[in-house]
Amino acid sequence: FFSYEGTDGVLNDVSFTVPKGRITAVVGLSGEGKTTIANLLLRFYDPTSGSVEIDGVDIRKASLKSLRGQIGIVTQEVVLFNDTIRNNIAYGNEEATDDAIMSAAAAAQVDQFANSLQEGYDTVLGEEAARLSRGQRQRIAIARAVVRDPAILILDEATSSLDAHHSSMFFEALSGFMRERATILISHQLSHVSKADQILVLTQGRVTARGTHKELLANCDFYSNLYRKQEVSGHGEG
Repeated sequence: FFSYEGTDGVLNDVSFTVPKGRITAVVGLSGEGKTTIANLLLRFYDPTSGSVEIDGVDIRKASLKSLRGQIGIVTQEVVLFNDTIRNNIAYGNEEATDDAIMSAAAAAQVDQFANSLQEGYDTVLGEEAARLSRGQRQRIAIARAVVRDPAILILDEATSSLDAHHSSMFFEALSGFMRERATILISHQLSHVSKADQILVLTQGRVTARGTHKELLANCDFYSNLYRKQEVSGHGEG
């Protein structure tokens, strides 16, 4: 259970396990508490009651540095620095080798646009950053998280700028990396979570349904109706 001071519960009786090597998606409308789950895992807040555990140990027993060193997170708000693409990626792990940086870039599909730039990975993202699409900026941020080699990867609306086709391509490229750690995928776009091993549906701060994409389409009216609505409306960019 979690509530901000002076408010009703944001999360109520939420309990789930994120196994290593599996992708767990958390979906729901805006304001349902999806990002709050990530904030609790990073200890920006502590649960009002209950606990968050990693390998059976309450995260409050670990130092913040140790805890956050195990976690890579990408949000929809991307911060890029006035530096090269290479150094923007390496910011996630300043000890990363060039091979590790290139591997992370390939996993996040940064190479698809960086190699077409005149200076390649040595392109300085000053004014150039404004010329990148939002999706390209997000890919750099994802590469930054990948190069950290975290035990836990959190993607909080990290592919919100990609359409369903590009999102599918992205997750296919990143699937090997995600299968080697525990991954939490937070999104309101259901087409982006269809490959997850388990999907949790949050409604008014509670997990009201869980299952695979196929199972939820068949058994959860909220999920199936929202999925069809999004399919009709379309969204995202390349």
